[in-house]
Amino acid sequence: MYHYINDKEILGKLKVECTTIINQLVVLINNEGLLTVKASIIGPNGVDLITQNKKEAINVDYNISIIEVIDNTVNDGNSLKEYIRKRFNVLLRNNKWGNSFERGISIMTQERYLKNYFYCKFCIKLFIIKEHCSKQFILINTKNKPYDKNTWIWNEIKDSKDLKVKIKYIKDIKRWNDVREMYRFIKNLYYINVNDEYLDINHPPIMCYIEAVNKVYDKYKKEILHI
Repeated sequence: MYHYINDKEILGKLKVECTTIINQLVVLINNEGLLTVKASIIGPNGVDLITQNKKEAINVDYNISIIEVIDNTVNDGNSLKEYIRKRFNVLLRNNKWGNSFERGISIMTQERYLKNYFYCKFCIKLFIIKEHCSKQFILINTKNKPYDKNTWIWNEIKDSKDLKVKIKYIKDIKRWNDVREMYRFIKNLYYINVNDEYLDINHPPIMCYIEAVNKVYDKYKKEILHI
């Protein structure tokens, strides 16, 4: 079952080490001029949604957000994913991390140990997203569907409209911890069964996060309406 990492020192070091790599990726992509991107850890508070399944490697989940496509050579989903994956591998090799690989709809690094913490194993999982008309879209792989073997396409994330407004409302009423608990519950619901096997690796953390925000937002909105 998934649990949160409560050691603030480890969380801080994880954020520094992983964000250093991700920031290099953002700079490299933006400097090459084909795309404009930005990156963020899942959730607005940086590290408070980082989870671990028992003693497995800690997943540090990042979104690469596509702000603008400048060059048509990376305009379709396959080209976009490959371009980002190859640039990511360049930086990983330069930092002696080894190459990434695809798992589900994520681009994932090899597992490694946090410096000076031999017991703390972690990896980065990268998801490609964009926003349009206040809605969130994620790049997914259709290779498991019968009509296409390996095509990356944009897929709208359910109920993602006005996400920032909902997050602000939840924080204003001081119910953010409810989102954390709901997020952990949903991750366990989608990913883990009684045999500790992954049920849906194509249901990324951003979807779990948006679902958690919506459930908490709807709950307290309804309570206020009935007062």
